[in-house]
Amino acid sequence: MAAKPPSLFSLFKIILLWFAISTTAEAMIKIEGTRLIYSGQHREANIRVTNLSPKTVALQAWISAGEENKSDVPFALTQPLIKLSQQQTEILRILYIGKGLPNDRESLFWLNVMEIPLKADRQNSIQMAVRQKLKLFFRPPGLQGTSSACVAGLSWKLKNDDSIEVTNTCAFHVSLVDVKIEGRDRSTPLSDYIFLKPEETQHFKSTKPFISSDTKILFVEINDIGLRAEHKANIQ
Repeated sequence: MAAKPPSLFSLFKIILLWFAISTTAEAMIKIEGTRLIYSGQHREANIRVTNLSPKTVALQAWISAGEENKSDVPFALTQPLIKLSQQQTEILRILYIGKGLPNDRESLFWLNVMEIPLKADRQNSIQMAVRQKLKLFFRPPGLQGTSSACVAGLSWKLKNDDSIEVTNTCAFHVSLVDVKIEGRDRSTPLSDYIFLKPEETQHFKSTKPFISSDTKILFVEINDIGLRAEHKANIQ
């Protein structure tokens, strides 16, 4: 026997219930910084977290490898699960407990911070867990150079198909935003965001005609502490 379709009254009740449910997904945990550098010369790396919410929240933190959230990583958090009261600040301590990471380049991981409200404000409200992700860079001891020096040494080349090739020849990761091709009257956008791994090459198709070796590339570097620095580079 076929099931009867829901009545108009039932649909009306469902709609009312939907509008009665309020969903809050705003992050109330403030993390000090947008990335974390773990120097292999130190025993640990630290980062501050503060609860800006007027209520107590639980905070779960873990480290993963890559965007696939692989949890088999050579790191450990001393407090993977903590409770933060209003305006309370705690320090997340990360320890390197493994071996086998490359000693001639940076390695990229992710620090995940999830906040979980402990109690709903109203009976018909839904409390959602909000997760924030930060890049965690592990720099092995003895690694020479700096990430800013890598940015200054990026290789920009004009290819035969009018695409632009950029190569990071260094051992550090590089983050660039607002990448443009300089023009006489105005600049032409090339990419909003470029993230280069050590010794990685990427290609970008340009919509700007008449590119030559005299053309300049304008871009903004995101440095180790999350600040922005403007750069101008020649196309080879």
